[in-house]
Amino acid sequence: MKEDFEKESASSIRFGYIERDVKSIKVDIKEMNEGLKVFCSKMEKTFVTQKEFKPVKNIVYGAVGTMLTLILTTIVLSILVG
Repeated sequence: MKEDFEKESASSIRFGYIERDVKSIKVDIKEMNEGLKVFCSKMEKTFVTQKEFKPVKNIVYGAVGTMLTLILTTIVLSILVG
């Protein structure tokens, strides 16, 4: 009888710990979801979309391409003429 009581007592203690851990996990998940919502709303306000960025990208790529072409042309001409 004493053994049964000890088993039940140990079992209920373990169940209590598990119950507490589950509640803690639920709270953590709620906090993570709230943080994710805040992050997503900030991200929508802060970052640009691919559609909005495409003209800027095209201008920058064009300018870099032009500069590299000028540098390469200068090097080739200096080798050929020099």
